[in-house]
Amino acid sequence: HKMVTAGTKTFFFANDITHGSELWVTDGTTEGTSLVKDIQAGPLGSTLSVYGGTRLIPSGEHVFFLVGGGKEIWKSDGTPNGTVLMHTLSSEYPQSELIAFGDYLVFTSSVSENEMSIHRMHTHTGEVRTIRSTDGYSGNLTVAGDTLYWSEPSGIWAWKETLQTAVNVTPQDGGGGYYDLRNMTAVDDTLFFVNSSYDSQGGYQIALWKTDGTQAG
Repeated sequence: HKMVTAGTKTFFFANDITHGSELWVTDGTTEGTSLVKDIQAGPLGSTLSVYGGTRLIPSGEHVFFLVGGGKEIWKSDGTPNGTVLMHTLSSEYPQSELIAFGDYLVFTSSVSENEMSIHRMHTHTGEVRTIRSTDGYSGNLTVAGDTLYWSEPSGIWAWKETLQTAVNVTPQDGGGGYYDLRNMTAVDDTLFFVNSSYDSQGGYQIALWKTDGTQAG
């Protein structure tokens, strides 16, 4: 699993057979490498693999990660007492994405088989608020500067803390096309993405777009 650094500590998941796959921490020395906490006792472990790997999300001096089949969000500072459950999702459908966004952790969850929601949780208080709910898949969480982006069936959406509202920033070219949202890439304060569509004559075209998180931009 990929290692991540938060503050002066490096975190990773490891399986020592006795405890199963759990969170470990290291300072780069043998003596400074240890199991953080045996969250789920026994050899089965507690971490969740998402799309082939378990994600650790660094935020300040802490890391956030999933356990309990993706229904629990945990936070750790690298100590047993500082490794705590922050939020439990009530849905029977596990969520799959986490991303750090300023003082918040943003995550997706499935409300039902056909509805998904995007939420933000304060990394210190644990307060959770819903940013947006929609029919169909919502994901591809990306942060560019002070703006959070994601994709859903209606296109690319943006959220700025200063505006407290979600805005659809998908280009309205009138071509009836679809959007190749897999290529969303953040560069500083700008999000670049590929728009694939058909023009009025039925021709297929691919164009590179950029946005600053506003409909005008």
